[in-house]
Amino acid sequence: MLGNLTTFGAALALLLVCGTRAEAHHIDSAIATPNCTSSTLALHFTGGELENLPFTVTYSVTALCTDGSVNSFPGSVSGMPVGAIQGQFVGTFDVTVTQSVPLLAGRSCSITGTATLVNGNTVNVTNITGSSQFQVDCTETCMGNPHPTCMPAGGTLPNGNVCRADCTFCGDGIVNDDEQCDDGNTNNNDSCSNACRLNTCPCPSTFLNLGPAGQETVFALNTTGGKQTANFSNVTVNGDVSIAAGATLQLMAPSTINGNLFVDAAGSWSKGPGKVTGTVSTGLNLSAARQAALNASAQAAALAPNFTFGNITGNQTVTGVAGLNVVKITGNINLSDHSLTLTGPPGAFFIINLAGSLTLGGSGGIVTAGSVLPSQVLVNMTGTGALINTHVGNIINAIVLGPNVGGTIHSANGSFLLGRDFTLMSGAKVTFQPCPCNG
Repeated sequence: MLGNLTTFGAALALLLVCGTRAEAHHIDSAIATPNCTSSTLALHFTGGELENLPFTVTYSVTALCTDGSVNSFPGSVSGMPVGAIQGQFVGTFDVTVTQSVPLLAGRSCSITGTATLVNGNTVNVTNITGSSQFQVDCTETCMGNPHPTCMPAGGTLPNGNVCRADCTFCGDGIVNDDEQCDDGNTNNNDSCSNACRLNTCPCPSTFLNLGPAGQETVFALNTTGGKQTANFSNVTVNGDVSIAAGATLQLMAPSTINGNLFVDAAGSWSKGPGKVTGTVSTGLNLSAARQAALNASAQAAALAPNFTFGNITGNQTVTGVAGLNVVKITGNINLSDHSLTLTGPPGAFFIINLAGSLTLGGSGGIVTAGSVLPSQVLVNMTGTGALINTHVGNIINAIVLGPNVGGTIHSANGSFLLGRDFTLMSGAKVTFQPCPCNG
C-alpha cells in the first residue's frame, strides 16, 4: 500500500511539474520603434522558456491621430526558438517585424496595441521607455505613399507641385485645399489634370502640352538671360500667376490677382500694394514649368501649316476641322476695328505661328466662334522684342506664348506666357479657363 502511494505521489508530482512547464513559455516584451519617413513601426518581440517547436506571435496595433483618423493594423510573426532542446523549456526568441502604418504620415498619433504568444500570454505594445500608450509625432516629416516623399513641407516635388505645410500635395490622391480634383495618377488628359484641375475640353493627341505652364493665366518666363519685369497696373487677373527666376512682378494698386501667385526662388514680387486673393508661394523651382513652355514654342514652330498668310490687316475668318489646325503668319497681325476669327466644330484646335508683331486698335481682336474655346487656341510668337501692343476695348481669345516677346496688353480671355518686359494696364481683365491640352 505504501509503495502504491509513493508511486502515485511521484506521478502526481511529475504531472504538476509538466503542467507548470507547459504553461511557462511566454512573451516578455513588444517594443515599437516608429519611422516617420517610411510610416512604419518596427515591432521587437522577445520571450523564452519554449520547447523545440515553432512559435507564433500575433499582434494588433491601433493608431489614433489628432486629426481624428483611426485604424488598426493586425499581423503575426512565426519562427523557431533559439537554443531550444527537445523535451526541455529553454528556447528563446528575439524577432523584429516591420508594420506599415500609413496614418503616421504627417500626423501626430497615439499608439496602443497588444501582442500574444499563441498558447501563451499577452503583453502590451510599448515604446522604448515602456509606455503602453505613447505618442508618435510625425508632423515634421511627410510621406505621400506611394508618391514621392513630401519633405520638407513647403518644398517642391519632382512633378513641380508644392508640398503643403500639412504634408498634402497635388497628386496624393486626396482632394485638399483649393484642388478641384486629385486622382493620384500622372495622366494629364483624363478628367483630372496633373495640376488637380477638372479638365473641361477634349484633347487631340497632336495638340501641344504646355505642362504646368499651361495652368497659368500669366507667366513671366524671363528668357532674356537678364532681368524681366511684369508690371500689373490697375488690372484684374482671374487665374494663377507665375514669376520665373530673374523676373520681377510689380503689383500696383488697385490690381488684383484672383488666384495663386507662384514665385521662383530667384524671382521676386513687390508684395503690393495690389493684392492676391489666393496663396502666395515663394522660394519655388519653376524651371521645369518654364522649360515646358519653351519646348512647346519650339515644337509649335516646327509644325507644317494648314493655312498660310502674310500680313493680316482686315477681317479674316479661319475655319478649321476637328483636330489640329496650324496657321502660319509670316508677317504681322495689325487689326484696328477688325478681327481674326477662328471657328470650327467640336474638337477643333488652332496653333498660330506668328513671325511678326501683334497690334490691335479700336475694337480689333483675335476671337473664337463655333465650338472653339480660347484655351483651344495657341498664338506662338516666334519673333523678338516688344511685339505686342493692344488698347482698351481689344480682346484676345487665346493663349499667347512668346519666349522672346513683351509689350503692352489690355483685356484677354486667355493667358500670356512671355519672356520679355510686359505691362498689363488700364483696367485690363485677363481671364483663363485651362484645358487639359495646355496644363
